[in-house]
Amino acid sequence: MHTEEQIKQRPVLLILGDIPVGSEIGIDCKIWKIAEKFKGIAAIPLGIHYVHYTVADNKDTNNIGQLRTGFFVNVKQSDVFIYIWDTANEVLNLLKDTEEIERYKRGIYNGAFENNLGAYPMEEYTKWNQLSNHITLEVVNRIEPIQKNISASSKPLDNNEKQMLQNVTKNDDNNNNNNDEKQIGNIPSHIFFTTLPKNNLFDRSNAFFTLLLKEYNNNFELFLGELQFAFICFLIGQSFDAFDQWKNMVHLICLSEKALLLSLETTNTSLYNNKMDVLSFFTTFLKTLECQLKEIPFDFFENDLSKGNFLEECIKNLYFICVKDDINDCTTSCHPNIKMEVISILKYLKENVGLDIENKYNTKYRSNGFVEGEEDEEDLPVVVDLNASMF
Repeated sequence: MHTEEQIKQRPVLLILGDIPVGSEIGIDCKIWKIAEKFKGIAAIPLGIHYVHYTVADNKDTNNIGQLRTGFFVNVKQSDVFIYIWDTANEVLNLLKDTEEIERYKRGIYNGAFENNLGAYPMEEYTKWNQLSNHITLEVVNRIEPIQKNISASSKPLDNNEKQMLQNVTKNDDNNNNNNDEKQIGNIPSHIFFTTLPKNNLFDRSNAFFTLLLKEYNNNFELFLGELQFAFICFLIGQSFDAFDQWKNMVHLICLSEKALLLSLETTNTSLYNNKMDVLSFFTTFLKTLECQLKEIPFDFFENDLSKGNFLEECIKNLYFICVKDDINDCTTSCHPNIKMEVISILKYLKENVGLDIENKYNTKYRSNGFVEGEEDEEDLPVVVDLNASMF
């Protein structure tokens, strides 16, 4: 039995209203089916969390909808989040009425909901922390939709919606305008991901460092936080927009050869004397990527969603830049810390996914895509007999 003081200190997420029985609700990496007595989750660890739900059909509780909705919350000591189910729009709305909030808090403290609250699944917390340890409140505020809800599918804003958004966001944060709220309500669940550079250069290093300066103020943590934000919204939130952002961010780094080799020839001059920061970023990025790879279903490497198996292409690039060329005594060697992380990823893929990058691509030559000893016939040089007649 919890004491009153313990109950007051533990963060609680309370869900009220007639959310259909059989719907699914989750926090972070855990999902439950909602039963009649379910009213929320208690004892949530402090920090950033992702709450998500999928609605069941009222007429057939075994029929779960396809579109998942989610939102991030920043949990502090003694926080109580109260969400009311909106039956008409099938969304959870945060209760804002201070008197109502206090009334429900008293009910929680008095034990009125004690038998209706599930405990946060602490067995999942280590995994969640590894997937989200770079997501800060600053990262969430930069990226999340205006109305917080992240939908499994969304469409780009049209010109009218973009103009509406610009007009609303110009208003002072302290000016609560009901008309603005109505306008925002008409804007889709648009995630404000950073626009990434688009070019076909073999080496994306300068593009990455320029992006880092202009969009992230040379803050590597913001980049890593957005990478994790996108991955969670893709893997758990089932957002295709988030998948595209995550894919493009991973692709950008894995094609940044000079940066991975710590050759900081860039217009972002503030990085010239910060090799240790760059080294720390790449080792952290690779650790983060490996954690993410461990959560991806094995068949993803063969799924059409990955569009030409972009992950295999990215890992292959890392292998050639950081491992194979280093073995072949290139003039510029990869730092051992970066190389060690790449080898760890290669080992995981080989032992758990059955993808042996080193064996599969060992003879490939990175810079022009040819295969030593296995060239396509169309790529082979043509031998011409100068003594033969033309016809």
